[in-house]
Amino acid sequence: MKKLQLLLLTLLIPFLGYTQINTFPWTHNFDNGVGLTNWNTDDADWVIDAGGTPSVNTGPSDDMNGGGNYWYVESSSPNFPNNYFVCQTDTFDISSTPGQILSFWYHMYGNTMGELNIWIGDDNGWTKIDGIVGDQGDEWHIKYIELDSLSIVGNFAIGFEGITGTSYTSDIAIDSLYVGASYAIVGCMDPGAQNYDPTATIDDNSCTYPPCQGFLTSNVYQNCQPNGQALTIFEWTLDTNVSCEPVTFHYWTPFNGPYQYGLNPNSTNFAVNAGTPNMPPNWSVPHFGQVEFADGSMSDTLFYTPYSCIPGCTDSTQTAYNPWANIDDGSCSGTTCDPVTQTQITIEIRLDNWPQETGWTLTDGMGGTFNTPDGTNTKNEIGIT
Repeated sequence: MKKLQLLLLTLLIPFLGYTQINTFPWTHNFDNGVGLTNWNTDDADWVIDAGGTPSVNTGPSDDMNGGGNYWYVESSSPNFPNNYFVCQTDTFDISSTPGQILSFWYHMYGNTMGELNIWIGDDNGWTKIDGIVGDQGDEWHIKYIELDSLSIVGNFAIGFEGITGTSYTSDIAIDSLYVGASYAIVGCMDPGAQNYDPTATIDDNSCTYPPCQGFLTSNVYQNCQPNGQALTIFEWTLDTNVSCEPVTFHYWTPFNGPYQYGLNPNSTNFAVNAGTPNMPPNWSVPHFGQVEFADGSMSDTLFYTPYSCIPGCTDSTQTAYNPWANIDDGSCSGTTCDPVTQTQITIEIRLDNWPQETGWTLTDGMGGTFNTPDGTNTKNEIGIT
């Protein structure tokens, strides 16, 4: 309620006795010992200081450039809690010089920090245009505001309202005020970076990021290919941390590798054919993979042991059923025997690891022979005659 009453009072204050500024740029760094104009309707006054405020764990230790003055709110008793400190600049006329900006540096350090509000007072009264709340760390920050975006009517002044927090560790300081043409602010422009500067207009490639923490989730599985190979698929999910950008996939088995494969940006998987198209049923070789991230760190090791992919008839009710098959190749077509003169028989032969060296000849009761020479069969055909 007190804040509202303060605002209503200030609406009645005309800009009488204030210097009008219409030559730019205008700068004020308080090194000349002159502060802004304090109001007499608030709780206490802003003051000039240098070299650090009296209290520990709050306030700046020096001005923004070093060795000069700053303008600040002293929050020690009896100035807390929630005391108001209001000051303002002289008036500005930018009617003939559009494109001006307001910038200033501020320091808000202390674990009971209050808030700093920025106001514009023009022909429509006072309007809050920005605010900073809470501890901002023991450092100076810049605030950059484009004045043309504020729909200012007539001449205007800039007001600074400091509000102390719950204890003495809520000193607030400002320095190096500027009204003039816009200028470039160089800094990190990535919101995901640790040192993101929301006021920066030119990225200087200074962004820093926390170390990658690895996968959020991961999984490995296989798809059996039509040729009988097992396509082993490594999958993962990551957060948006730039440090976690996948760069390289490292792949190996106990017998081969390691191999390195480049990954596309934002990759979430890598696949490799495991084994040959004639893997035996007892084939068992683990496959390993790791992702290397942009910050040079490595993911946890992913591993998977593929099973043999054997095409054939997987329907146990069919004559052509192959009990070894785990890929249905469409061969469940039933018998082609003449039911009057022929009876289909199934002979299961389990081959060793060199099926190409095994052949056989079958002779039926009519003297017919059916020859299967060496090299006819592969491991894909284990269990099929």
